[in-house]
Amino acid sequence: MNKILGGIAVGALLATPAFAVPVLQLDITTGSTYDAATQTLVATTDPFGIRALVDTDGGNGVNLGSSFYLSVAITPKVGGALTPDANFGSFTVNGVTYSASSFMQFGNPPVDATDKDLAGHGIFDTWYAEIAFNFVRDAAHRVGEYNTNPDDIGGAANAGQFLYFSDFAVNATGLNAGYEVHFDLYQPTNGGESIAKAPFSHDAESGGNRVPDGGLTIALLGAGMIGIGALRRRLSK
Repeated sequence: MNKILGGIAVGALLATPAFAVPVLQLDITTGSTYDAATQTLVATTDPFGIRALVDTDGGNGVNLGSSFYLSVAITPKVGGALTPDANFGSFTVNGVTYSASSFMQFGNPPVDATDKDLAGHGIFDTWYAEIAFNFVRDAAHRVGEYNTNPDDIGGAANAGQFLYFSDFAVNATGLNAGYEVHFDLYQPTNGGESIAKAPFSHDAESGGNRVPDGGLTIALLGAGMIGIGALRRRLSK
């Protein structure tokens, strides 16, 4: 019986697909921290740099000759489909200003695609900008393969493999308090019927307007230390 179970276990391990670095990823080039709860890279400065990355491997489901898209979405969700709240301020990407009245729409990207499945974090429906770009395929825009998710222990890089990158300069200081911008990377495929996209665990987000806990963590730690001190005094009597 144990031999049978052992054989099943080994077979299951052999049948388990190996993880790899995703075809599409986002990174932050100016300092970031990884939020394990939301599985998102969060910028630690503002302004900051966003880097889009694509695997150079040939049969990976993307077309390096076609446009890719960077979605820049307002989070948390604002308003509803009928009366979306537009009072979130503005941000810039590569010097272009985006707001509810400039180059943004309400809903779920991509704009021209049947498949709208980008909401791994429950980001959409919300206001978002969709920025089209192409990867420049030269030595100046190429880096050795790496994984932007520090918790993805299965996503080991392959020696000798490269990623192409495209950089974006972001300034989110014009957002109103409590709002951030969340970034997705994707390419519509099959005439827009499906999407090649960065996994939600390889998305990125600004962090300048995150609401602090108001000292609650420190207060709780202090209360805990006071309690420990009181207990020690009682036990020593």
